[in-house]
Amino acid sequence: MKEQIVEKLKHVLSKPIDSESQVVYVMAELRKILEHMNLKNKRPYLNLYCSWVLHVKIDSSSTAKRILEELEGDEIIDDIAFIRLIGANQLRSDILTLIREDKLDIPRDNFEVDSNWRNFRRLLQRVILNCPLEKEANLDRDPLPKYIISEFKITEINKEEIKVDVKYNEVKKQKIYHCSINADFDIPLDLSELNEKTA
Repeated sequence: MKEQIVEKLKHVLSKPIDSESQVVYVMAELRKILEHMNLKNKRPYLNLYCSWVLHVKIDSSSTAKRILEELEGDEIIDDIAFIRLIGANQLRSDILTLIREDKLDIPRDNFEVDSNWRNFRRLLQRVILNCPLEKEANLDRDPLPKYIISEFKITEINKEEIKVDVKYNEVKKQKIYHCSINADFDIPLDLSELNEKTA
């Protein structure tokens, strides 16, 4: 079964991905590989995004909960964690690690070449547009962050920016924070570090 999935992925990944439907297909096939190889817990970001592209919301994922908690703090949103989530850098790393460490014989250019990755990421963001990550606002933690996030959702993508709504609780009052990021942002992935791990 794994060999059949790999053959399908070879075909679709042999050229740059150019449609949302191709992104969904790639993510669905990668999820099958994760399940077949029992790697869902070892590649949590890949598993999360594979689920996210197939559902209208994610509300019971421990990885999503951890990501949203990383955004919480004394500021409305932690900028670095926000950019990591929108940039999907950990997803990129999980995919490349899966290909290298688990020896999947599939083309890597859509994930290794920065311009191809930006295109793949942009299409992925469009797929998950208005599909929130949700979690219960746990007010019983100690220490309790000033801002506790209950929902994260990409609400608009255009050539200039990506707009996001973040529902949060502040002293038991629910509010929504609207923010945006320049659409051309980039987070370089240090491929040399990844190569060292797999060498």
